[in-house]
Amino acid sequence: MVVYSIVSFKPITVATKYLAGFKSSGGSEELGATCKLTYLIDQGTALLSMCIVVALGGYVAGLIGADPEVRSLQLLYAASFPLFSLEGTSMAVLSIWGRFRHSAVLAVVEKGVLLGLVVAVSLGGLGLRGGVAAMALTQAASGLGWFVSAQWVLARNGHSRWWRARLSSVKVLQAELVRVFGWNFMMVSLTGLMAQLPVMLLGRLAGAPEAGFFRLSSSLSTVAGYLEWALFRVAYPDLCARVNEDRESVLPRLRTWTRSAAIPAVVIGVLGVTLIWILIPPVFGDGYREIVHGAQVMVLGVACAAPMFWASPLLYSVGRFDVPAKVYLGYVLATLLLGSWMAMHWGFFGMAFVVGAGRAACGLVMGRWSIQVMLAKSVASAPLDAAHQAASAGPQRSLR
Repeated sequence: MVVYSIVSFKPITVATKYLAGFKSSGGSEELGATCKLTYLIDQGTALLSMCIVVALGGYVAGLIGADPEVRSLQLLYAASFPLFSLEGTSMAVLSIWGRFRHSAVLAVVEKGVLLGLVVAVSLGGLGLRGGVAAMALTQAASGLGWFVSAQWVLARNGHSRWWRARLSSVKVLQAELVRVFGWNFMMVSLTGLMAQLPVMLLGRLAGAPEAGFFRLSSSLSTVAGYLEWALFRVAYPDLCARVNEDRESVLPRLRTWTRSAAIPAVVIGVLGVTLIWILIPPVFGDGYREIVHGAQVMVLGVACAAPMFWASPLLYSVGRFDVPAKVYLGYVLATLLLGSWMAMHWGFFGMAFVVGAGRAACGLVMGRWSIQVMLAKSVASAPLDAAHQAASAGPQRSLR
């Protein structure tokens, strides 16, 4: 999965932006071409990842002294990549048509199936091979399920023949797409790095127990961040449509969203801090009492960033994929430099403070930056507007 995570462009944010724009403008040909392009990119990166695993999997397994059985398990898991890759663009399709309940059902079913298969494998004594097979099967079935659902939504909205769209209809977007995919790739790579960097630094500078404390606290703060991610999924397609149709309504919408999200954010912060203080010692034991303050700081960082949930979607919707990547790069560098120094002096709490404060700072900086972009109207969507004008100036072939 590491290979796929590095190679994949994960174009869901890019696909959502352009699909929402073409949906709002009635660009049937361009919408179909965008679906076709992003699905092809996903399939290409999935096949490339699978080829890398086939070519280098045995060599890597030998370097780490893994059992020969690992080679066949690598191939089994990599075989799920092509179907699993269908998930990204399909998620974008469902989101721009507001099928959030449908998406939630698919996500819950996926986790439920995985849990059921893992339990069955454990009870059946199938060991590692059974566990890897269960994960690969779940990934493949999940990607196929998302794809079938997306085709149903496209067909219901008159785009059942999207694969016949001409890629040349979005040729005007190629330069912007290359730039956007580059920044998006950088962003997802930095996000993946931040999932491991603090743990590795703590393990090296403060010892394995401190790294374990951070891992547990990170899991707790991730739960607190589910609200922000859910609001992101809802806000992004809405902002994409507003930026293309009624830009003047964006700022009033942001004020309303900020006020509405502030109360849940305060509740998450207060409830998270209280539950961590009450539950961690009796549930995990007195040895974990020292992680309480660090975990509370990380949860507060998530809660402070939550009211700015619209910042990244707004920047993405106006084509400024570079801003979140640049801000997050600063976050990673602060964690690497300041976090290392804090970890050497205060261990887990020092790193937790840097990560929690950095999370809050990222939200505030991106919120301010996105407002400045809107006020200055430095919107990097001119190629999209040109595509709309070209489509409206000439005859448009229907995909229905």
